[in-house]
Amino acid sequence: MNRILTILLLSLLSCSLRAQTWVSQSGSGNNSGSDTNNKMPIATYNSSGSGSVNLVGVLTTGLTATSGTIYFEPGAKFSAPTWGWGIITGTGGITIDGGVNGLIEATANGTGMTYSNSICAIALNNCKGVVVKNLTVQNMYVYQGPSDEQPGLTGSGSAVFISGNSSNITITNCLFHDSFYGIFDQYTSGCSNIVYSHCVAYNCNWGGGGGGGTYGGTYSGDVGGQGIIVVIYHP
Repeated sequence: MNRILTILLLSLLSCSLRAQTWVSQSGSGNNSGSDTNNKMPIATYNSSGSGSVNLVGVLTTGLTATSGTIYFEPGAKFSAPTWGWGIITGTGGITIDGGVNGLIEATANGTGMTYSNSICAIALNNCKGVVVKNLTVQNMYVYQGPSDEQPGLTGSGSAVFISGNSSNITITNCLFHDSFYGIFDQYTSGCSNIVYSHCVAYNCNWGGGGGGGTYGGTYSGDVGGQGIIVVIYHP
């Protein structure tokens, strides 16, 4: 009986391990994603956009996911001088886990810098059942001070931007700095249960906010401001 249970547990563990795909910028080995010696190129993963991934190393290309967990291995980060709108783009129920020190950054985007693009780290559109946790997002748009703030709905940089008919989204234990928005929810009718808690945002015009824009939607059941510390600019 014990042998049967042991075999069953090992089989379940094997299935669990096979469900993870290891992803890096250019891949390695046979590019299958089966382990750290055979990492899948991020472009190959993006062609399917589904299933759990373990991110490894420095990534300079964005990622699109429809399901599963996106896990940052220690030292993994998305880093480039500038980006487009949505470094990680979610279109379904996903978990984004920064792990120990997961990072998303732009290195040259802001006022007086090489680029001044309107960019977003995590773009969630019509998503349901999303968790973002343990992640640092920095320098989506670096301003030079309060007089340099750029008005507008999408601003010049966002850590997390939620739009469409999204619901049941939790953002927790994250650090956001140097951006127009930390978190912004551009909701429509039916959007609900957007929770952001135990996050820190600084050097942002808005640490967290939401608005209906021209949609005229009903904002209901959403919770914000749990443990959020917002400092617009350092003295």
